[in-house]
Amino acid sequence: MLVKHLPESKARYIKESVFTLLITTNNEIQKLNYTHRKINKPTDVLSFHLNKKEQIKNRYLGDIVISSEKAKEQAYKKYFSVKSELLMLLIHGYLHLLGYDHMIRRDAKQMFTLQNKLLLEMLFY
Repeated sequence: MLVKHLPESKARYIKESVFTLLITTNNEIQKLNYTHRKINKPTDVLSFHLNKKEQIKNRYLGDIVISSEKAKEQAYKKYFSVKSELLMLLIHGYLHLLGYDHMIRRDAKQMFTLQNKLLLEMLFY
């Protein structure tokens, strides 16, 4: 499903690739957030990717960590189901593994457009 929305350059190497998903607590994700980003507070999702060459060689994209507590909090605030929020966070983390980012406006627009398209497709098709 995801592959059809990606440029061929990305789609080619992810078709048979895998990643690790860890769903954890606010306390645990806060520790990871501080260790890797020097931000001492819980976050909703973290992604740890290999470089593209290692991803292709190992067929391993990296790791995604999601806080179940943050997902529940955010779902409540957005009037989403927890399932929808978890799926959105998974898609968000996955796009980061593929090299998408949202630090500048142009990249954010591209990433969030794709993220929303994938979320809607996965929820309603």
